[in-house]
Amino acid sequence: MTNEININCGGISTDAAIYTDNKDFDKCTIMYEVKGKVLYDNIQFVLDMMNEIKYKTKFSDYKRLKEIIAKLKSRMESTMTSAGHSTAMLAGMAQFSRNAYYSNEMRGYGFYELIQKLDSQFDELKEDISDKLSKLVDYIFHKILVSKSYAESDTVQIIEIDTLKMHIPVGYAGWSISESSSDDNVISYRKGVYQKEKGILRLSSTTPWTESDLADFVHRVKKGMLKSLNELYGVKKQQNAHPALAHEVKTSHTVKCIYYVKDFFKIYCTDGGTGHDGQLILLDGKEISYQQLKSLSPDDLLHDVWEILPESTNLESKFGSKAKKGIWVLASKKNPSYLEEFEKKLAEN
Repeated sequence: MTNEININCGGISTDAAIYTDNKDFDKCTIMYEVKGKVLYDNIQFVLDMMNEIKYKTKFSDYKRLKEIIAKLKSRMESTMTSAGHSTAMLAGMAQFSRNAYYSNEMRGYGFYELIQKLDSQFDELKEDISDKLSKLVDYIFHKILVSKSYAESDTVQIIEIDTLKMHIPVGYAGWSISESSSDDNVISYRKGVYQKEKGILRLSSTTPWTESDLADFVHRVKKGMLKSLNELYGVKKQQNAHPALAHEVKTSHTVKCIYYVKDFFKIYCTDGGTGHDGQLILLDGKEISYQQLKSLSPDDLLHDVWEILPESTNLESKFGSKAKKGIWVLASKKNPSYLEEFEKKLAEN
C-alpha cells in the first residue's frame, strides 16, 4: 500500500492537531487530521486511500503494530537527543497550560513515556492496545449526530438524528438490525430501525432495557447504520449526500430482517410479544390474516421468515397499499422456492 501511495501521490499523513481559541486561550480543540499531496487527476485515489486507512486498518496485526511502536520510540529518542531543550520546555509549560499539556501528551515527553511503556510491555498489552485503537476509530469516525434521545417506554428508545448535518441522502431508504440474547433462561429480542420519514432510530426490546444493554446496542446500531451509508454512498458518492444535491440521488433499497421461524412466532405471535402492526402477511405468495398466521404451526414452515420493513422503496407499487407498513414473508415446506420467487419480484424495477 505504501508503494502504491508513493507512486500515485506525494504522500498521505495523519496527525492530531490542537487549535486554541483566539479569544480564550484556556479553550482548545483537538482535531484528527488526514492530509495528502496530489495532482488534480489523482484526487479520487487519495480520498480512497484515506478511506482505506481510516476504516480498514487491522489493529490485530501485532507484528506490524510492534514495528510501528518501536519506530516511534526510536524517532522520539533521536529528536529528544538533538532538541532536548524543546522537550523540556514543553514538559514544563504542560504544568500550567492546557494547550501545552495536550501537546506534551500527544507529541512530547508524556507521549514518549507512553510509547516506552507500550514497547517494553507489548506482549502483555497488545490485545488491550488493539482494542483501544479500534474503539478510538469508532469514536472518531463512526458518529451518528443525535439531536435528541428519549425513552418512549421501558422497552422502546428513540434517537432523533440530525439528518441535515449528517447529509443523509433523501434516497437513503433505511436500515435495520435485529438480534437476540439469553440471560437466566430469559430470551430478549432487540431491533433497531432507521425510520426515514421521522428521521429517527427506533430501538425496541421484548424485555426492559438496562442501562448497559442499551448503551451497547446503541453503539452497534450507530456503527451498523454508518457502515450501511458508507457502502451505499461511500467516498465516490459523497457529493450526492449534500442537501443541495439531494434531488439527484436515485436509489432503490430493501431493508430486510431475517428471523428463524420459531423466534418470529415468539416475538410476534405469542402473548407478551410485540404483535401485529398492519404489515401485509404473505404465505407462499397469498395474503393471510394475522389470526390465520397465529394458527399456523412453525414446523410446517421453512426455517426463515422475512420481514421487509416499510423503509424499503417501491413496496406499494409492487405489492399494493397494504404493504405500506411492511411485509411479513413466509414460505411453507410444500413451496420451498417461494422466498426466491419473492426476492426476484422485490428486485424488479
